[in-house]
Amino acid sequence: MKKEWWVVIALVIVVIVLGILLYNGSMENKSLNSEIEKVVADSEQLLKEKNDLLLENKAVKDELDLIQKDVAKIYKTCMNENACKGRYPGISWYCNNVGDPAEISMASHLCQCTTDCQLNATQINTI
Repeated sequence: MKKEWWVVIALVIVVIVLGILLYNGSMENKSLNSEIEKVVADSEQLLKEKNDLLLENKAVKDELDLIQKDVAKIYKTCMNENACKGRYPGISWYCNNVGDPAEISMASHLCQCTTDCQLNATQINTI
C-alpha cells in the first residue's frame, strides 16, 4: 500500500505541476493574444493614416500642377538673342528705333514683342 500512496502522491504532484504549467501557458497565450490584437489595431490605424496621407498628397500634387501651369504662363519670356530677350510678349516699353529702353523724353519709339518674340517698334508721333 505504501507504493500506491507514493504513486498517488506522485500523480497528484504531476497533475498539479501540469496544471500550473497549463495555467501559465494559457495566461501567456492570453497576454500574447492581447499584444497581437494591439498590433493589429495599430496596423489598421496606420493603414488608415497612410490612405489619408495618400489622398492629401494627391490633392497637393494636383494643386502644384495648377500652380506650375500658371507660373509657366506668367514667366513665359522671349529667349531670342534680340531686343525682346527676357521680355514678355505683348508688354510695351519706350525705346529707340532698335529696341533699347529709353527715357520717355528721349524715346523715339514704343516697342513691343510679338508672341513669336519679334520686335515691333512703332514710331512715336510728336506734336
